[in-house]
Amino acid sequence: MLEKREILGWVTFGGRALVVHPLQVAFRGRPGVDRFRENFLPEGLVPTSAADRRLLRGASRCTSCHLCDAAGASPALPSLVPLVFARSSLDLVHARPALAALAARPEVLEEGERLCPSGVPLRLLADWLVDRLAKVDAAAGGGAP
Repeated sequence: MLEKREILGWVTFGGRALVVHPLQVAFRGRPGVDRFRENFLPEGLVPTSAADRRLLRGASRCTSCHLCDAAGASPALPSLVPLVFARSSLDLVHARPALAALAARPEVLEEGERLCPSGVPLRLLADWLVDRLAKVDAAAGGGAP
């Protein structure tokens, strides 16, 4: 049997969930979103969309065989795209030179894709990382991603 205190707790919790929270959303928008952005965007933690997560699943197919690195001599190895760069937005600022080197030689990524036994979309990932880096830079500079 529930005690009065437990019943009061459930009524309070249910009332908040059914009445207070929907009113907050209706009048103030989603609570916490602005505060979240204030705290995390300056640090380079930009939101990840559903499309981003689908693309990152392609990076997760990488088995670290490094066959794509045989694609050509480049200052940056194609295997870094799925293994390192696609893991954290915070580290992208350090990857800027390597991403620029890979962007300057798209044929290396194309050949790496051809050699990859897992079908990792290296070119799509590299383009996404360049775009993500721009969002990180905008967020760190105070702009909206």
